[in-house]
Amino acid sequence: MSQRKQRLQDFNRRVETSPSDVLIHLKKGWRYIPVHQFGQAACDAYWEIDHDMCFLQVWTHDSDQLSRRGLYARISPGKAPWLNVVAVVDAPSVSRDALETAMEQFAALGAPDPEAFPARLGDTLSRADGEG
Repeated sequence: MSQRKQRLQDFNRRVETSPSDVLIHLKKGWRYIPVHQFGQAACDAYWEIDHDMCFLQVWTHDSDQLSRRGLYARISPGKAPWLNVVAVVDAPSVSRDALETAMEQFAALGAPDPEAFPARLGDTLSRADGEG
């Protein structure tokens, strides 16, 4: 089985386990499953896009230990490694709009294709938006 199929199976298992947790992007129609509630300093989500899955994290600038801002990427290890995209936003908390805006920004950069990003396997974040 391809890694893409494995990632989609993982996403669909999460949907089956907690269907009421699935949200639909208000403009693009993408399905995603938030891991944390909106209104906090960080919100993570499993994001289904283009027949694949990414893991999206949105952090507030104040919650980032390195005081970063912008868009970042890395590859999460595992049997079916996935693209992990991270947006650090200048806001007091992460709203649904901030999370969905980050999705649109990463999709414009090429998500879910890891080849579109200068991402490396592991914990190191690489700048994804060409800034800084």
